[in-house]
Amino acid sequence: MGFGEQTDVLESFAPERRKALALFRASVTLADVDLERVSAPVSDTASSSFPALYKWLRPWRARGLSRAGRHAEAWQVRYEDWLARPVDTVVVHALAVEALRVFADGTETDRRRRLASARQAVACWAMVLHSPSYWEELARRSGHPWTPDERKDASDQVAERIRQVLRDDDRAAERPVVDSLELAWDVELAAARCLAGVLVTTDCGWPVQAGSDLTFGPGFLDLLRSAGAPWEALAEEVDGWVSDAGRSGEASGDRLRDLMSPEGRYTMLLETGRFDQVIAALQAGTATERRARGDAGPQHGPQRILGAALVARARDHLKAKRWSEAVRDFEDAAGAGASLTLHEEEIGRAGRQAGLALVQNRVRPDWQAYAGLLQRALDLAPEDEELKRNLAVGCVHLGRQAQHQGDQDRARARFAQAYELDSSNETVVAALNESDTRWAEDLLQKQPMSVLTRAITELRRILDRDATLRPVRKALATALYERSLDVALTGARAEAMGLMREARGLLEPGSDDWAPGRGPKEAVATGLCERAFPVDVSDEDELRNAVDVIAVARTYEVLPGIADEQAALLAHLIGLLCRNEDYDEAIRLVRRCPRDAEDRSGLDRALAEAYAGRARRRLSEGDTAAAHSDVRAVRKYDPTHPLALFGPGDADQLW
Repeated sequence: MGFGEQTDVLESFAPERRKALALFRASVTLADVDLERVSAPVSDTASSSFPALYKWLRPWRARGLSRAGRHAEAWQVRYEDWLARPVDTVVVHALAVEALRVFADGTETDRRRRLASARQAVACWAMVLHSPSYWEELARRSGHPWTPDERKDASDQVAERIRQVLRDDDRAAERPVVDSLELAWDVELAAARCLAGVLVTTDCGWPVQAGSDLTFGPGFLDLLRSAGAPWEALAEEVDGWVSDAGRSGEASGDRLRDLMSPEGRYTMLLETGRFDQVIAALQAGTATERRARGDAGPQHGPQRILGAALVARARDHLKAKRWSEAVRDFEDAAGAGASLTLHEEEIGRAGRQAGLALVQNRVRPDWQAYAGLLQRALDLAPEDEELKRNLAVGCVHLGRQAQHQGDQDRARARFAQAYELDSSNETVVAALNESDTRWAEDLLQKQPMSVLTRAITELRRILDRDATLRPVRKALATALYERSLDVALTGARAEAMGLMREARGLLEPGSDDWAPGRGPKEAVATGLCERAFPVDVSDEDELRNAVDVIAVARTYEVLPGIADEQAALLAHLIGLLCRNEDYDEAIRLVRRCPRDAEDRSGLDRALAEAYAGRARRRLSEGDTAAAHSDVRAVRKYDPTHPLALFGPGDADQLW
């Protein structure tokens, strides 16, 4: 009795026994009807599964479904078979063929499943076409040994046919280029090809035990992650291997890491010169970075790709002589973190040419825009000497404009900037010297005591550049002179003397400020005395300040006649105090009278008046003895005072 006659007999067995016999029958006949009868459906899916002992029946079942035109079901069975052997190139090829059929025949209405079939086809076909073991197996089964050229031609033909199918679908679905299936296919092919090359040159241990000829792209690696343990762990090992290859310093390893990353599509667009699409997508924030675990190397995410794209487009602008656009893209590239060290010559050229377009052959050259553009370029290429020289010229023009507008400070700042950029340019040096001279002359007129320290620092800096500028030397001498006097009043004698020596060292013989034989002490004393006068003798504060300043001046050197001046000031101050009936303080001031004063007449009369006033107050208070003591003092300082001339009686109640 044949197997075909046993249908009714199977029904007489118990269910478990019946299933075992059915499986045995299917394994012998390999008939579609028997295979379909024993394949157990998986709940909530259109897929089916076989017991582990009969898993080898899956390819037969898939073949039967495919012959029947049931490609979606055949694809599912092929996928189940792949899950069991995901790095077997024969199984991968079978899945690739069936997935592509599902995508291409148009019968799958579920959009998500159809896209999944496309991505599986892309991933698996790229892996198959770049794995030598597949071609060896193909040669063994066909009996035809494939030469390298034949293999390449066949591979290119298959790749192009798949590309055309994907391209047609992209057009129909109106997918953006960065999201297109065609681009995903190109990335997968490039990554698999690059991986094959890296495997030949690297010493890193390839984690796929099936052999080093097994190569694939990022899509297949994602499939491995979805296959569960242990394939997910293997995918992580491959990630680590790719990162190590990227850190090896080889360009191929670096490129492999880029292609295997989520930004692989942008790398592909970059390599094919589609810079605008890369830049537009990445600047819109459509990319996210995923770095391999433990990857501590340089950034390889969206910003790096964006920087490279901007640099590449900037170089295209250079070729087309779009100078301003080139500078802008170089700026944006720097903002994205790209290194521009190797492009400084190109940046300098772009900046210079873009600047020339703003000022050359123009009725009104735009020097402001010129300087701004060159400064932007110089920020990117700080070592470009020609850029510096050109920018210096622009700064001189802007300084001249500021001078014509009456803004001397802004003009001087521009000339100083020009000098920093190009100190060898005689025009720049002359412009700055002229501006500094004007500023120094203005400082001499205004003498801003509140900013002496800053002025001294600035004037010293100018003389460090050019010590021959006479107005600047004179301005610095004046500032040092005034600062020396300020310091002297604080008691810092050594510092005051040092400043005065420096000031005098700047003056030239024959100048108006040159006094032969005058030493620094005498200069300080003279300056302080000059500060003390003139004095408003009706202002108590002015009088007190003048007395204090002269007292400090005397500690440096006693100038002729200064003692008499000091006595006269004390006399005026005592007179003011007497008017306010502050006799005690007025009398105490006698201690401050210099002993070398030759003319004390005014001071003595003022003191006599102070004693007389206090005598009257003491008498009114009933302190007659103290009053008589003050009267004796009156006689001492001014014998002509009424209290000294009249005796006891009506002339004065004290007598």
